[in-house]
Amino acid sequence: MSKLTFRYSVREERDCTWTVYDVFTGRAAEPTHWILNVLTEKEAKAYCAILNVKDMERRERLGF
Repeated sequence: MSKLTFRYSVREERDCTWTVYDVFTGRAAEPTHWILNVLTEKEAKAYCAILNVKDMERRERLGF
């Protein structure tokens, strides 16, 4: 069984806000038309956890 890499992580920006970003592209996550930036640390971590669960479910469904 291979270990899955989490697709999303959080980072603190220079203005002390937080961004959820795609670790493969380095860009801010944009699961819909809402870019996940200018967040509090708590918000960023919560959204990041949700996106990683959704991404893992998608990968399992596709057989990755």
